[in-house]
Amino acid sequence: MPVCKACYNRCAVGKNFGAETCASCAAFFRRTVRLKIVYPCKNDFYSCRKDAVRFVSAVHACRKCRFDRCIELGMNPGLVQNPRPNQSKLSLMPKEVVHSFSTQFPLISSMTNVLRATLLDRCITSDARLTIGTSEPASNFLSYNVYRRLTLCEVKKYREMLDYSPVVCELNKDVKDAIFRNSFALALIVVQVHFNLKHRSLGFENKKKIYIFPNVYFDLDPEKLLFFFASHKNPQSLAGMNDCLAIARVFDLRLPQDWARTGED
Repeated sequence: MPVCKACYNRCAVGKNFGAETCASCAAFFRRTVRLKIVYPCKNDFYSCRKDAVRFVSAVHACRKCRFDRCIELGMNPGLVQNPRPNQSKLSLMPKEVVHSFSTQFPLISSMTNVLRATLLDRCITSDARLTIGTSEPASNFLSYNVYRRLTLCEVKKYREMLDYSPVVCELNKDVKDAIFRNSFALALIVVQVHFNLKHRSLGFENKKKIYIFPNVYFDLDPEKLLFFFASHKNPQSLAGMNDCLAIARVFDLRLPQDWARTGED
């Protein structure tokens, strides 16, 4: 089995950006160049040795030394292409940060680049076939299981973002996990508010709908909320209806009187 000269793992190697490396190092090089990340050196014997990726893992190995080895092998940053967004979709990428701001605040600029990469695949489209919500039919209906799957994807993306965020990326896994646990709930709220406002700015003006993800919405309608909560509850229990009543109170929605019964019928 050949050895990659950038990380010294025994794996398949090929021509990547002008040098013979493995796929992992190619991805690492591409990500570093695209996000314009400047890594600090760890100045540690074990983390900076050339086989650190193999013996102490890619997370704990010095990224600066790994990137320098890629350059020494002949990998050319000029060969890295930026991803091409689909012009048929409305992009949610943040606006470009002006050059003077980037040079004065490199930490904020690096964080902006990470956020830009994270939001790269979050696109709003007017195609009704790609819309999921509590008013949609059949396979496009937003059930509890679909909402749970979308939220778990959001959890994964947010945790991955911490691995590339400046300062945070240099912390050990336990600390990053603690930051994740203590901040994800707030981050999810901010993201959902962002998506809802973005839909409004792009012409999705139905105020009876709350957009929580791109093209994913809840109706502020008690009956439809009831169907959503009932989609994961035991049909014989009143838990789904109780959840619906609680949500209705939060949004000041008026329910028919017979919905408030406790199930004596």
